[in-house]
Amino acid sequence: MRPDRNFRSYLIDIEGVLNRYDLQDAATLRRFYGVLSNIALLEGRNDDAARNWERVRELEEKESARYMTGLNGASLVAACRA
Repeated sequence: MRPDRNFRSYLIDIEGVLNRYDLQDAATLRRFYGVLSNIALLEGRNDDAARNWERVRELEEKESARYMTGLNGASLVAACRA
């Protein structure tokens, strides 16, 4: 799939915020890394997608949610690698 230009602008915006500010809010960071994971998957960067989903999982505060976070994304990455 050829990524839309808007994906690239979102990627640049989010990475800029992450690099510029010392964000401490776990919910905001989870959301940002989740979006970065989705963009990476759409662009075919499976390793980056998996890495970002792992970051989302690490930021999850509830243990039960930590086990469930990223399962769909990990399944998509595995399917793309197969």
